[in-house]
Amino acid sequence: MNSSDQTNSYVQDDVIDQVNKIISTEEFKKTKILTDFLTFIVNETLEGNEDSLKEYVIATNVLTRNPDFDPQVNAIVRIHAHRLREKLKNYYNTEGRFDKILITIPKGRYIPFFSEN
Repeated sequence: MNSSDQTNSYVQDDVIDQVNKIISTEEFKKTKILTDFLTFIVNETLEGNEDSLKEYVIATNVLTRNPDFDPQVNAIVRIHAHRLREKLKNYYNTEGRFDKILITIPKGRYIPFFSEN
């Protein structure tokens, strides 16, 4: 199942509403980088651009790195992806535990996965 198939079982508006709910929490309001990261990867996935979600694209579009950014040398995207995974896990273990849609980011990838919670 590719990411586009994942969104078929959910109304895109529901996924966007879920993202907005997550990023409006106090925990996410504290970190603009992770809020921007989550919003970007979800929007790109919903628009069918999940194949372009690579370290370089995230670094230059979300983390405002220069075009000469080299993901082989700089692990900043992987570091922020790890932090985002942890924040999402914490969110769903606490205030988001009863949310309808679960958003996860599998390790080693930057494409979000949407499932029922």
